[in-house]
Amino acid sequence: MCYWVGFVDDLCSVCPCGGILISINCGSSAYDSTGLHCVDVVMAQTLLLLLLLSLCARASLQSCSLLGQPALPLLSSEGDINIGAVFSLHREPVVKAHTFTSEPEPTSCIRLNLREFQFAQTLIFAVEEINNNTNLLPDMRLGYKIYDSCASIILAIRSAMALMNGYGQTLSDTSCQRPPAVQAIVGESGSTPTIGIASAVGPFSIPVVSHFATCACLSDTDRFPSFFRTIPSDYYQSRALAQLVKLFGWTWVGAVRSRNDYGNNGIATFVEAAQELGICVEYSEAYFRTDPKEELLRIVEVIKKATAKVVVAFLSQGDIIPLLNEVAVHNISGLQWVGSESWITSRGLSETKAFSFLTGSLGFAIGNVMLEGLKEFLVNVHPSKAPHNLFLREFWETAFQCSFENSPVEGSRCTGSESLLTLQNQYTDVSELRISNKVYTAVYAIAHSLHNLMMDAAHNETHQSVLIPPKVLEYLKKVNFTSKTGEQIFFDSRGDPAARYELVNWQPDDAGTLQFKSVGIYDTSVPSKQRFVLNQGGLVWAGGQTRVPVSVCSESCPPGTRKAAQKGKPVCCYDCIPCGEGEISNETGAEPVCKLLGEPLVPELEGQGDLVIGGIFTFRTGYDGEIPNFESLPNEPKCKKLGYRIYNACGYSNIMRSAIALASGVAKVIDGRNCSNTVRAEAIIGHSASAPTVGFARVLGLFQLPVISHFATCPCLSNRKEFPSFFRTIPSDYYQSRALAKLVKHFGWTWVGAISNANDYGINGMAGFVRAAQEEGVCIEYQEAFESTDPGQSVSQIVDMIRNATSKVIVTFMSHREIKVLVSEMHRKNISGLQWVGSEAWLTDDSLTDSEGHSLLIGSIGFTVSKAQIPGLGPFLQELHPSQYPNSQFFKEFWESVFDCSLNPPRDNDERKQCNGSEHLRNVNNAFTDVSELRFTNNVYKAVYAVAHALHNLYSCQAGQGPFINGTCATPTQTKPWQILQYLQQVHFTTKQGDNVFFDSNGQQLQLRNVSIVWQGGLSTVPVSVCSESCPPGTRKAVQKGKPVCCFQCVPCGAGEISNTTDATDCLKCPPTYWSNWKGDHCLLKTVEFLSYTELMGILLTLFSLMGATLTILIAAVFCHFRHTPIVKANNSELSFLLLFSLCFLCSLTFIGRPSEWSCMLRHTAFGITFVLCISCVLGKTIVVLMAFRATLPGSNVMKWFGPLQQRLSVLGFTLIQVLICVLWLAISPPFPYHNMSLYQNKIILECNLGSAVGFWAVLGYIGLLAILCFILAFLARKLPDNFNEAKFITFSMLIFCAVWITFIPAYVSSPGKFTVAVEIFAILASSYGLVFCIFIPKCYVIICRPHENTRKHIMQKNPQ
Repeated sequence: MCYWVGFVDDLCSVCPCGGILISINCGSSAYDSTGLHCVDVVMAQTLLLLLLLSLCARASLQSCSLLGQPALPLLSSEGDINIGAVFSLHREPVVKAHTFTSEPEPTSCIRLNLREFQFAQTLIFAVEEINNNTNLLPDMRLGYKIYDSCASIILAIRSAMALMNGYGQTLSDTSCQRPPAVQAIVGESGSTPTIGIASAVGPFSIPVVSHFATCACLSDTDRFPSFFRTIPSDYYQSRALAQLVKLFGWTWVGAVRSRNDYGNNGIATFVEAAQELGICVEYSEAYFRTDPKEELLRIVEVIKKATAKVVVAFLSQGDIIPLLNEVAVHNISGLQWVGSESWITSRGLSETKAFSFLTGSLGFAIGNVMLEGLKEFLVNVHPSKAPHNLFLREFWETAFQCSFENSPVEGSRCTGSESLLTLQNQYTDVSELRISNKVYTAVYAIAHSLHNLMMDAAHNETHQSVLIPPKVLEYLKKVNFTSKTGEQIFFDSRGDPAARYELVNWQPDDAGTLQFKSVGIYDTSVPSKQRFVLNQGGLVWAGGQTRVPVSVCSESCPPGTRKAAQKGKPVCCYDCIPCGEGEISNETGAEPVCKLLGEPLVPELEGQGDLVIGGIFTFRTGYDGEIPNFESLPNEPKCKKLGYRIYNACGYSNIMRSAIALASGVAKVIDGRNCSNTVRAEAIIGHSASAPTVGFARVLGLFQLPVISHFATCPCLSNRKEFPSFFRTIPSDYYQSRALAKLVKHFGWTWVGAISNANDYGINGMAGFVRAAQEEGVCIEYQEAFESTDPGQSVSQIVDMIRNATSKVIVTFMSHREIKVLVSEMHRKNISGLQWVGSEAWLTDDSLTDSEGHSLLIGSIGFTVSKAQIPGLGPFLQELHPSQYPNSQFFKEFWESVFDCSLNPPRDNDERKQCNGSEHLRNVNNAFTDVSELRFTNNVYKAVYAVAHALHNLYSCQAGQGPFINGTCATPTQTKPWQILQYLQQVHFTTKQGDNVFFDSNGQQLQLRNVSIVWQGGLSTVPVSVCSESCPPGTRKAVQKGKPVCCFQCVPCGAGEISNTTDATDCLKCPPTYWSNWKGDHCLLKTVEFLSYTELMGILLTLFSLMGATLTILIAAVFCHFRHTPIVKANNSELSFLLLFSLCFLCSLTFIGRPSEWSCMLRHTAFGITFVLCISCVLGKTIVVLMAFRATLPGSNVMKWFGPLQQRLSVLGFTLIQVLICVLWLAISPPFPYHNMSLYQNKIILECNLGSAVGFWAVLGYIGLLAILCFILAFLARKLPDNFNEAKFITFSMLIFCAVWITFIPAYVSSPGKFTVAVEIFAILASSYGLVFCIFIPKCYVIICRPHENTRKHIMQKNPQ
């Protein structure tokens, strides 16, 4: 088996081994509706062809197998003859990325398109109507196969391939050939998919008839030989829209289009027609529905800011909806919308309340018709008629929002009893059958061509032999019939029908709903003057107005004035200037010879030779031109103010005329029929300025006449497509612009002003500088352009802007004349102190040293061409004499100006002396004789030598070694300009000065430039020109609102953030354990804070703890020494000693110091257990007091139930409960050291995390419970005899204890950091000191200071004194 696929132009044949040659003509590189490039279309077509080609084998095993999976139609019915159709029955495909590890699944589609489904059903309706018609295709049944393209070009082409090849898996035909599955294809609706289909099936001559593809590009029969359509081409609609706009006087409009073939071609034709009618387009924007929202918002902003009040929208319906949504959101109203047929009759748009601003919209639409019986046919569609058709089930589920059994669609269950009669949507609406009728007529056009073909072949050929695509195509071209709606259907030579449109106006009805009212007709089938019929009286305009809106850039000029275009604006923007006086020409007649238009232009300097080269220079720096009124032959332009250097044109038209004269000669009349003139220049050198060079280089490029400039630096001249014969010996401003940007950046000037000539040189050069400056981070404060011929007010406004600006550097791209005007005005207004950065056009111009205000330019800096020495040039210039050029008027004026004498006979009004002939240029020292600065003169020198070397190589050519076809050489006596161009492109030589001269592919000589640096005002320091000073480390740049990025504020970095570089755009956050210093330029390690022994608070608390512990020891020693005295023994001395032992002075020390895992667990548990032991002892002592008094009552034996053993057990029991709580706390969730970084930003609090807050509060709660119980019991015993018990002291101690710990709770919760620990220590010490001072100090006082009261007798007294 063999497989071979190749590409050849306009060829499609079967290869001997069964392969096929595929020809796909891509044409222009346009993008389709999915954003797919035309190259991608070709690739897609090729891929689909490969998938659908059959595999061929030899001999008996030869068979064709389908590559891939078959593409099946969604709707089909077999007939004797079948036609195909491709519609976008779904709005988009579900595109999946294939890994090709398994066979890819077929592409699925989503979002049913009801409008396209109506088109499909209209086709079926027409087919069935034809099958029931006995006069059309009698005894034959017409079938159909309808495919879904899902609005995808790839699926559309795949559908076309399937319609050509069928969808069988195998074919047994030994030739691998079969007739196409269908005889013609109807569709697609979109222009771009249709281009793909027509490109694919065109080589096989299968007719494609579209109902809605309007792109004018489809009328190209070379690209689309089998394409037809029943809807007019956009060529007519676009031109009709232009005439419509012109009719209402709208000469200033905006344009928005779809970014696809439909929109691009349609608006291009509109713009072309609009320009012919004098209409200007203010803006032209393109949008596609898949573009990012930012692009849509940009377009809306352009529409909002524009001054045009008319918007021409050449958009598809899918593209205009997002645009209208944004227009509604931005509340843009008052615009007159002019629409294309794609959306101008869309019910969905007109019935959307948010789009009420479309009231008054105008546009051309296809005529509306009524198709009898279509409504009934549409509503009779039902899934039960094709139970296996999944598409009909999907349609039903979408229409009624229900689901059948086993359907993935959620919703209510479809019963089948639903009726389409109850629905009102795009499918069932037959009030606007404009496009559906085009589907209907397409089917009938195919049927009539098939009918005519069958009738002509009925007597001599069978169906099978005549039903071949070329025959069907031939008869379709000749089809001509009248439809039942009264339309005459035929196709012209390009496959287009007659163009007839209705002019539709959106007008509100009584209910406020927008309706489509026909207000005119445009018919191309009638004479041009009768094509446009308009009912202007019935129109409604934007916003419901009844007056025609005005959309012009400038009002019309009244009689007696003329239009003068405003600089930099389209021709529709002009000023009205009174007409000047002039003369008329009465010269008539013509001779049968070539005659020069106008007067012959004689060269100033001329030297005869075998070969002639031309040169165009500016010998004078001024121009006396007048505005001709053409009532007489215009006078010759005169130049004034004699000068010596070459800078700008002495009249643009004069330079153009000079170039034409060099190309054509100067004779008044040339005999001969061919109008040829051999006396022409072989090449032209010049001009110095870019703008005139652009003009004549473009013209002479048409004739391949070489033009070599020595000073025209505009980058635009590097475009070889526009200027194929242009060369230059000076580098392009592309390099100078970028070099100036780097120079500005090098010196730190990020805030500059920019001023340029308002011509090609200045505008292009400054544009290049601005682009490069933006890349370098340089901002332009202002950018202005002017010419020396502009009104003084214009220059004055620019100077005022410079004065008010804050930038101290001005970048100029202008000639010496403009810089003189500008500096003179600045000198007059006393503006100085600016740093000038100049282009090469004025930077080394000597004439500036004598100009007014030239001192302002001291210190200017810029790039210029390298200096050179030309040996012999100085003596050559000094030997020049008027006698050498007797016919040169310029040389006479030059001589008279230099020597202040006259070469003409004496006149009364001429006071100058007569030139006697002894004058000599050797004695003159001026810019002409000065050869010390040969920068641009050297470029002229090299240009002449380049031409000479090219001509030398041309005439030195050896036969058989030439650069032309077959090695031929040019004929010396009949050289052509293009032959000289060939040699000029290859020229490569070294001058006497050592310059290596050659041209690159753009005709530019490559060379380096030097730099001359001088600071303004003679300063030794670099000037500063910034919008904002650099932000130091510790700050960041914050852009000022409404200003360029170079204008910013320095905002200090926030706490915890740093910037360690100058001009940082963002501050960096410090790591979690670090914090910024006060400057904000470094991250410092955060300080770790805890209550330590070394700080004052820690020292004081430690001191009080040790004092308390010492006091406890002293009291214990006193009690131990006097343990046998009554006052010690009175309340159970064991409990007293145990109480002294349990006082928590020392446990508070565990809270001080760096928390560790053990200290965190110890501090809370030790505190909780010792405090419970302490309170248990106090509670025991209180109970002993109460029991003692109970025991004094007769018959009471209470004390035996609460003796010493019971007291010890009670203390032990109460304490064990707390121990159990602490054990559970430590076992489940013990305290642990924790770095708290959330409390403070600049430091870390090292504290003990409680682990379990429940455990902590359980410990405190248990202590509080015992304390309250003790307080209550002590309070009850407070009135017992003072000499016997200590109840009052216990009451006071418990009162202090409870007060301290009740206060502790809010203080503990609210205290931050280490103060939390301090509060807890304070509570421990305060409560401990309360117990000591209330219980033990009074007893110690009695024991030590009043021992006489420490007796049994005294204690037992009831009424002590």
